[in-house]
Amino acid sequence: MGQTLGCHCTSSGQTVEACEDVGAYGYTSSIEKQAEQKLVNIADLIHILQEVPFFPYLPADQHGALANALTKAGCKNVGTLVRRSLNVILAKCVSSAESSFTVERICHKDISRVALLGCGAHGTVHLVQHDVTKKHYALKSVNKGYITLTRDQKTVMSEKTTQMLCSSPFIVKLHETFNEYENLFFLSELMLGGELRTAYNRHGLFGSTAHCQYYVASAVYALQHMHERDIIFRDLKPENMLLSTTGRMKVTDFGLAKISAGKTYTKCGTSAYCAPEMVAGTGYTRAVDWWALGLVTFELMMGFRPFAAFESSSTSRVGMKLFFSVIQKDMDKEVFAGMPGNCETFVRDLTTLSPSDRIPMKDGGTDNIVKHKWFKEFQWAALLDETCEPPYKPCIASDTDLSNFDCAEDRLPPKLAYKDYDDGSMWDAEFATSE
Repeated sequence: MGQTLGCHCTSSGQTVEACEDVGAYGYTSSIEKQAEQKLVNIADLIHILQEVPFFPYLPADQHGALANALTKAGCKNVGTLVRRSLNVILAKCVSSAESSFTVERICHKDISRVALLGCGAHGTVHLVQHDVTKKHYALKSVNKGYITLTRDQKTVMSEKTTQMLCSSPFIVKLHETFNEYENLFFLSELMLGGELRTAYNRHGLFGSTAHCQYYVASAVYALQHMHERDIIFRDLKPENMLLSTTGRMKVTDFGLAKISAGKTYTKCGTSAYCAPEMVAGTGYTRAVDWWALGLVTFELMMGFRPFAAFESSSTSRVGMKLFFSVIQKDMDKEVFAGMPGNCETFVRDLTTLSPSDRIPMKDGGTDNIVKHKWFKEFQWAALLDETCEPPYKPCIASDTDLSNFDCAEDRLPPKLAYKDYDDGSMWDAEFATSE
């Protein structure tokens, strides 16, 4: 790159001298020097990175490399803290770069609601239209009163940060976030094909190798993208795999995603897809996402989950032990009856008791999946460049066709008045990317 940054005045009033040569990924010797002593002020680093001339034009697939390069500059004394901080910084910089160079900001006041798409325990998702461009999006609103009551402030802030950090054709794009007194809003790419589970149930797709391989391969690319950014997704399941109008699959819902370079210990996710190490509370890594992918593969091929009778929260630990005995020790081959042998091997290779033995965790990473014998005939390159036709294309009549969704107004969650829970901490001050 070889560009000169010159001098930058930091938010603390100090002048940071940038080196003459930015280098391959743009981190300066000034940052490296400060990081060796201690983690520089976050605001200062954000300021420095936002001024890097080439950053707005950096391909999305190099964002992870930039984070890694910056990490190396500061890992001598501050380790994991630097990696976490730099990922947060990078997410803010991506948002800033898009704001200044690549897209027009979308304002909340310019959005009109069209119809209800879905609802959950403390939020709703609406189909909306941008009044200026007439484009349609999905707008998720989350009640701040409920967030505060359940102490999920950090969780919702992490959801925004992790999804904003991602830029992949296999992940639903987060365009903007808005903040009003009562609610927080996520403006995302619209996926009118609906949930993958709904498509499978309605059209009897269970057991189809072609369909399963396509969706599993798409999930592999999505997880690979996240893991390159130290994001553990922690909630992969058919409900969080959405279909576009053309039938392409994208992963959504970063509500449980977390930036973690090493082990983390929080028990969360859907019990049916939780890895044994998460259930045991011994600490876990991104390997839990590959376990979940193994279970998704099993379910898409067989039409049921392998230990459905043990999925309640009170017996999930027992269920994990039972499932492992079935998968790894061949105690009951009947559970795999009807599944192609190579697919069974693939599921087993993703669901080993030892996280380090799951094939994407070994040397070679996700290439071990690409080269797996179950995918011998699969066209990975065509999937990546979007030249292969999806095996199923949803029937969608228009940009407002809701036939692939099933939600009624009477299912809307109750709203809690934020004034009854607002503690004045301003925890949501940095949530919005636009007004």
